[in-house]
Amino acid sequence: MFIRLLVSITVLLFVGCSSTSIKSINAFAPRPMSNASVMPSEAELESRPYKVVVFEIDDDNLKLAKNSQVGASITSQLVRLISKSNVNAIDGAGLVDMKAAITDKSSRYNKDAADFAITGHIGVANYTKKYNKPVASYKDKKTDVNTSKKAYVQKPTCSHSALIQGSLQVYDVKTMSLVKTIAISGGNTITTDAVNHYRRRCPGLSRAQIMGMMRSAGDKAVSREDAVLKNIFQPNGYVLERRSNGKASIFKVSIGQKNGIEEGQKAEFFASDRTRHAITGKFDNAEFKVAEGAVTNQINSKNAWIIMNDETAASQIKVGDIVKLSYEKSFFGKIFNRSYSQ
Repeated sequence: MFIRLLVSITVLLFVGCSSTSIKSINAFAPRPMSNASVMPSEAELESRPYKVVVFEIDDDNLKLAKNSQVGASITSQLVRLISKSNVNAIDGAGLVDMKAAITDKSSRYNKDAADFAITGHIGVANYTKKYNKPVASYKDKKTDVNTSKKAYVQKPTCSHSALIQGSLQVYDVKTMSLVKTIAISGGNTITTDAVNHYRRRCPGLSRAQIMGMMRSAGDKAVSREDAVLKNIFQPNGYVLERRSNGKASIFKVSIGQKNGIEEGQKAEFFASDRTRHAITGKFDNAEFKVAEGAVTNQINSKNAWIIMNDETAASQIKVGDIVKLSYEKSFFGKIFNRSYSQ
């Protein structure tokens, strides 16, 4: 066990992945593997979709959010997002007892109704408009005699902005413990012509336009956390087989298209060791990272192949080792989140 841990620390700095495009699995020869010290159960190997209850997002009696129905819009967008992952979304409207148990742990509820529950609230709902004064720019104007500068004046405009901020809470239904709090922030901006240049007036938007902007901002706030939500509800996979071709090794794992796995996705391999608590005497499984790889184009509904280009790291992986996939926010998602954090 110590050797596996030592090797994993060393090789993680140097693990590289070859191309994720594989023409044929048969180009890789089967390799013998030993079993992990802790093997997955049949239920774990099934990687069934999680059941997730989504309670309507609370608008905290914010008038603008309430009138625009931002809470209902965010809830619908949240259901759409998580339904693309390894999730069966459940409407929380009929599960009043479960929602009560989130704040009152003594409340009774059906623990088998779901695996996770999501609640949330809106803390900020703002609409603002800003007058943008005319901006002059200059370009060269050439004639046969000389070159002069010609001014071009951009007309004054008005910026209309909507901002929604709040948070989501994800709970483990079996224990009602908080899994993660996710801060959400999203905005929406449109530009119109100013009504009167001299009075610096901005035209008012219709009620329907403002409400639409608020809902759009709320939807963007949730959508930007898509990667975070996917990581929470991504099931573990387990190593089933190894093949190799030169320095490259590929590993068959127990998750596939039905679990939302995609080519190029980062995959992390973990070994599990059963340890006994020194005081309570109870046994628990401790995990440590062994290696990294990337999902190839060889994916079917239940399985996928993961590639790595490091023989030392590959040799540490055993049948039954845990595979965890991770998603990352897009570059633009990170930028937009910072832009609307003020």
